[in-house]
Amino acid sequence: MGNWFKNIKMSDTPLPEHSVHEDIKEETGRLDRREFPINPPKGRTGTGYTHVKRDMTEDTAQKMEQKYKDLELMDYGSCGVVFREKNKDNIRIKFTPDSSEYISALELMKEQRYEGRVHGFVKIFCAKEHENGIYEIVTERVAKLEKKEAEIVDILYHSESLIYDGNNDVFMFKSFRRSYPELADTPLFKKVYRRYKEMILNIKDAGADSGDAWSENIGKMPDGEYVILDLGGLYG
Repeated sequence: MGNWFKNIKMSDTPLPEHSVHEDIKEETGRLDRREFPINPPKGRTGTGYTHVKRDMTEDTAQKMEQKYKDLELMDYGSCGVVFREKNKDNIRIKFTPDSSEYISALELMKEQRYEGRVHGFVKIFCAKEHENGIYEIVTERVAKLEKKEAEIVDILYHSESLIYDGNNDVFMFKSFRRSYPELADTPLFKKVYRRYKEMILNIKDAGADSGDAWSENIGKMPDGEYVILDLGGLYG
């Protein structure tokens, strides 16, 4: 179907380790359709990004080139490909074959009309279906978690059902102290626990499923609030 977006430049910011692949020729400074890796990067499963590469039509690609200027690759993996516009750091543009992300984005946009920003979720600016089952989702761009925050979030992720199922904080921290005695009483652990729990409760209160709320799928607002980034499966 021709080349991927013409003149897409690699981001100045290195991709996460799990997204780096030798088949992307970084020295060229451009990302050509043919340079996408054939197999998922190490640590990723699924074929979302290969579906985007294969199924996006030339017509859609040309329209996207006209709509977005000077795109840079941010990340790619099992659920699709994420870009930003070089001079617009406040948005991220995702192309995905996952219809559940599109459904969730539409649902959140409805909620945003009534409530403004929906706590616990990244803000959605645009959700559109293109030919061949490719979906375009534009969201606000928020900060990634710091390394130590991410490690704590992944501990909490495995206890998420306990956090939500009515167990009080005293009970939870007794459990964490047994498993992580040097970490559980630190100010950072307590802060991350509070923010993560608040996000989970907000997602559940909105009638959504928070089942994929691990560190790679969470961002941080300027005020420190955690928000879910990956919309897949939130609303079915």
